[in-house]
Amino acid sequence: MSFVSVIEHEIFNPSGMEHSFVFGFKSLPDDFPNGHEAGEHQRDYYKNQGFGDGGVISTAADVARFYRALFVKKTLLSAMLMEDFTDDHLTSNYGLGVEFNGPILGHSGGDLGFSSEARIDTRNGAIAVYFISQADANMSWTEEVLRDLIE
Repeated sequence: MSFVSVIEHEIFNPSGMEHSFVFGFKSLPDDFPNGHEAGEHQRDYYKNQGFGDGGVISTAADVARFYRALFVKKTLLSAMLMEDFTDDHLTSNYGLGVEFNGPILGHSGGDLGFSSEARIDTRNGAIAVYFISQADANMSWTEEVLRDLIE
């Protein structure tokens, strides 16, 4: 089974992610935004093969579906794997790909010309996803909006 098939079968399909694909294995949609870095558009970069450190192009709605399947419905990982995934092994507020700030879990990242962040409040299942077509953007909005929902 190819890498793309595994991602589709194990993550995209069970999460209901209909507008996501592995970078470099599908043409960019016409409405794909231009990323910006160092004052230049970066669209051409995304016409090439992806890399192993990420490589998923998605929508905010699909990322929210993924977070809901992973953290709320808990349908993507076994209970044992989920415990390992969300355990702060090194007491550094970081698990196996998950950043912790109290009850708020998530991940930030980006690529050439883009920044992204997704967070979930484990107390109520609220999810905030923020994508911007700018490199190294301030991504604190997601955590701020989730905290404002509680206060």
